[in-house]
Amino acid sequence: MDQELGRLFDALREMELWDETLVIVVGDHGEGLYDHGEKMHANLVYQSTLHVPLIVKAPGGRPGVVDEPVSLVDLAPTILDFTGVEGPPMEGVSLRPVIVEGDPAPRRELYFETLAGSLVYGWSPLEGLRRGPWKYVRSSSPELFDLGEDPDETQNLENVYGDVVSELGAALDERMTVWQATASSAETATTPVDPASLELLASLGYLGGFVTEERREGPDPRDLVHLEMEIFAARDEMASNRAAAAEARLAGLLETDPTNRLALMMAAKAASQQGEAARALDYSRRALELYPEFSPARILHGELRVARGEIAEAAEIFRGGLEYTPDDGGLSYRLAVALYALERVDEAQEIADRMISRGGAEVSSFLVLQAACRASAGDPDAALSALRAAIASGYRDRGVLEDEALLAPLRNVPGFAEVVGTIPAPATPQGEAGG
Repeated sequence: MDQELGRLFDALREMELWDETLVIVVGDHGEGLYDHGEKMHANLVYQSTLHVPLIVKAPGGRPGVVDEPVSLVDLAPTILDFTGVEGPPMEGVSLRPVIVEGDPAPRRELYFETLAGSLVYGWSPLEGLRRGPWKYVRSSSPELFDLGEDPDETQNLENVYGDVVSELGAALDERMTVWQATASSAETATTPVDPASLELLASLGYLGGFVTEERREGPDPRDLVHLEMEIFAARDEMASNRAAAAEARLAGLLETDPTNRLALMMAAKAASQQGEAARALDYSRRALELYPEFSPARILHGELRVARGEIAEAAEIFRGGLEYTPDDGGLSYRLAVALYALERVDEAQEIADRMISRGGAEVSSFLVLQAACRASAGDPDAALSALRAAIASGYRDRGVLEDEALLAPLRNVPGFAEVVGTIPAPATPQGEAGG
């Protein structure tokens, strides 16, 4: 990267554009490297992960170092200011006066957060403000640091400077209230995160979702962050087909952190891989009881019930999740399939029709379900029309169409084979002979 940037900078100089070019070097986050017990990042908000480099080479800029803290939210206003483009209202401020005129950076409350531990494991979210040397972290165990005197954040002054805690806490409350009042309603992903993707995202420190108020009293991430390496080890064991070892590791972890959401779901999966249905159901039931709003927990528990033939019970589990996220495509699809299997075809078709009208990633699967419903209702023309639409929208799983027991009524429709025959054959990899 250094070499390629050097080529770019040399070219800008040759073109006499270097002095007119704004160059910004910035980091998105640091790494814990076991500072305060965190190996990677995302679960804690100490300076080891929060403090990032910011180097600006700007037209007319002055050399120097800015001591007052600034934020990454200042980057967009700064860039727009240098380019003369008027932008929308933003949380940050332009740093151009600091860079060009040498003005001091404004002292203000800078917001920071991490919700990763809350979203992935069920721990307390961490939210805070930095103002000058003071750094306030709100969680189930609040912290206050004077970074001027204690840059390594070893002395929690939360019980010493109550006035600072009250002042920064009130400022944090005010800011959160404004954001909550102006935020747009959350949109559910068209496909909820499946357990495997959840584990991958968690391992990388990235995951979306939302934090409910009751989660704010979860375990403090500082006390449990060391367990993350155990979860990653269990993930690797499962990937190596060592489900028993993974479950044993996760069971030990759950003795320390019994409400760990990801550990409960991984343990359910590990038990299921061993054919231990009762244990798998127990783990997934615990996850669902603790986190009823979490779609992947509902999907996992419901699918385990389906595997036991408990279709009606699974349908109600899926339906319960729609009370939290009414347009969740994954829950809607599983509920519709369960209702179809229970011969409640009209209800299944109603869900399929509604989700098809919304569009989204799962529309082709809903179209196949719609085709099955219309075949079961004795409308072969509508069934074939829906099947053609499913293929046109990208449905390619010919094996499901030809072998899935629930689709028997669709296969009995005259013309089914001809329509399925229009599914394009899988592309042959280059360098291999076609069969």
